[in-house]
Amino acid sequence: MQTSVNKSLTQELFITVCLGLTIGALTTAFLKSLELIQIQHQIWNAERWPVHVFFLPLVLLFLHMLKKRTLYFPTKVSELLGWKSDSCWHWSAWMTPFKLIGTLLSHMVGASVGREGVAVVMSAGLVRMFQLQWFFWGPIAMGAGFAAVIGNPWVGVIFISELLNTNIRQKVFLLISSYVAFLLMQTLNVPHLIPSIDVQLDLGFFRTLLFIITLAVSVGFIMRFYKWAYKKLSGLLQKRSIYLRLGFALALAALLMTPELRSYQSLGLQQMQDLEKLKIGFEIPFLKLLLTLFSLVLGFWGGEFIPLVFTGLHFGASLAHSLGYPEIVGAYLGCYLFFAAAARLKWTGFFLILSLMGFSWCLWLLVLINMAVGFSGDESLYRSHE
Repeated sequence: MQTSVNKSLTQELFITVCLGLTIGALTTAFLKSLELIQIQHQIWNAERWPVHVFFLPLVLLFLHMLKKRTLYFPTKVSELLGWKSDSCWHWSAWMTPFKLIGTLLSHMVGASVGREGVAVVMSAGLVRMFQLQWFFWGPIAMGAGFAAVIGNPWVGVIFISELLNTNIRQKVFLLISSYVAFLLMQTLNVPHLIPSIDVQLDLGFFRTLLFIITLAVSVGFIMRFYKWAYKKLSGLLQKRSIYLRLGFALALAALLMTPELRSYQSLGLQQMQDLEKLKIGFEIPFLKLLLTLFSLVLGFWGGEFIPLVFTGLHFGASLAHSLGYPEIVGAYLGCYLFFAAAARLKWTGFFLILSLMGFSWCLWLLVLINMAVGFSGDESLYRSHE
């Protein structure tokens, strides 16, 4: 009996390590490909007519036909959460490469979409590809995918704990798999999205309280409206002909082709590389939100995470500037706040910001996150995509 138990544990640990290595390698390839696309965008956008944007409608049509002509596979995190069976046998075993190619094409033509949801879905697809039991290994793969793309090996446990019921063994295997993926990505020199800073609490109690409340309430109501608009527009367009969406894709291409909006294409990471020199202006986060909203409801593949981080950084810095508060502090407080409010993931957002700013901000972040999520309404982007 003991030998059988040890053999089973050894097999599970082997699968855990293999999942971590595969997820780390897949995420590295995905992020490196996105870096190359961003570099190519800079070259194309320097031209009078950025040629890649012309292909927006064609890529949308390709994605539509791909989903229509192949065996079903999920493309959104909400579709993963909606599947409760012990098996995912009805998913296409090719969902991971399909999702990778489709997402890279969406980024290639400039659609304003993210990458975090993609990593979660692709990692979950490995469970189907390796013919593992979905009920046990699905949450492990999803959490490890999130941890890998965020660059934080322990946040995957918090992320999946807020989304699904998991036991202690799954959480332990998830942590191991996440660290394996993280260490592989570190070895391959995959950079972190946002570096941590040390902010001292010498900014004044009432001054900080005013900023925290203003930021939380503003973000909460903005995301409440965003989620309402997403649900309405998605429901409307899903019931209409693909030709209507292609028409809107042409309009989106025309917008992204203008010199003023070219920097909002794809991830927009070039505007986030130097946080000390973030552009100030409330039009920046709202334009990014609007372009992301239309890119996603039209059917381009990608997540919301990076566009929401982009929005949070610029909105936080702009609000801090208008209230006479340090802009860099506002940017860091706002960076993951839109995501937490959009997905209603309080603890994931809390620990992500805490890991950047340090434990001296613990109580302020509790107030900030709870207020923002509370004012954002009951909807979650991870549960209302259908």
